Amino acid sequence: MHGTILKTPNNSLFSRSQFMRECRYNIGDMQFNLMEIEHGILRHSSARCKIAGFDYSISFSKNDPRAALVMAPYKPCLPYLIACLCTAMRNSPVLLVLQNPDDVENEMKKAFEIFVSRNIAVDLQLNKVILPKLFDTFREDFGRDTRGILRFISSNIEGSSDIARGIKTLLRPKDPERHGQTISIEYANYDWTLVLTINNK
Repeated sequence: MHGTILKTPNNSLFSRSQFMRECRYNIGDMQFNLMEIEHGILRHSSARCKIAGFDYSISFSKNDPRAALVMAPYKPCLPYLIACLCTAMRNSPVLLVLQNPDDVENEMKKAFEIFVSRNIAVDLQLNKVILPKLFDTFREDFGRDTRGILRFISSNIEGSSDIARGIKTLLRPKDPERHGQTISIEYANYDWTLVLTINNK
């Protein structure tokens, strides 16, 4: 958010990528750009993501002192938190303000449930689920295949919600009406437009 306020990249994907690589911070006498912070530290460096058809993966060598800061064990819900705090784009989750440092996991789960309830649709007749592009971008974080992604979502939202029940119905192996049928996922288009307005006067 700080870098976006200071430099305000335009709405193109190329500009956003360039901004993520050029915006740097000195942390503990070590230099990090935003790509290294997001994909190298917070996302455990081993998990790839796909943006506009390109795979992004950043790792640090064993001799790089920054490697000691890589998060372990990796938290699959972190991409959602990163998107909340860092992207400031129209289709990003709403800004998440954590209230209790001792209850981060629970706060993240509640915010995740709100995001899911507003942005996911389940069509049982077509065996289809419409998901935000976030789940495609960070596919390896949430689950590498269709069922893995849906299992992750259903395990992290309130089980009594319509979306949770719909996903569990699609995944149910013993349902004679659905057994063997292919589940399709459609990803909504991602709007890279910045929603942060800066007054430079």
